[in-house]
Amino acid sequence: MAKGGTSSTQATLPSWLETGLQQGVGMGTDIAPLMSTYIPESGPTVAALSPQEQLSQQYTNMAAQSFGMPTVDTSSYLPPVQNMGGIQGYSAQPMVDQMIGNVPQAQRDYIESFGLTETGEVGSRAPQNQPVSLEMQPSGGGK
Repeated sequence: MAKGGTSSTQATLPSWLETGLQQGVGMGTDIAPLMSTYIPESGPTVAALSPQEQLSQQYTNMAAQSFGMPTVDTSSYLPPVQNMGGIQGYSAQPMVDQMIGNVPQAQRDYIESFGLTETGEVGSRAPQNQPVSLEMQPSGGGK
């Protein structure tokens, strides 16, 4: 009885694609600590009403009141206006601070360990602090 030979097929990537993948993984590893650390914007997020707009609202309310129509008091639901470098606006920072405060400290520490800490140090779980560096090895088939 005759026995047949074995055959195998091997898929290999072209060298230009392997190089591109290695560079992409390298760049991702380099920026991972920066991307996992969120720094909220603390300045005005939305422009505040100008004095002319506030006066226009006041006159509209006066006209509505004279005809017995309801008026609107925007100061009852808008946050206090912040002035930053001559720009007046409303900031989302108080809400962001409240949301961050609602997250337990242990969870914040865990998330921070993947990026930059408050002191500027790289976190313990950042890619450059891992015990094993994973690298793609060329297969030798993409000549």
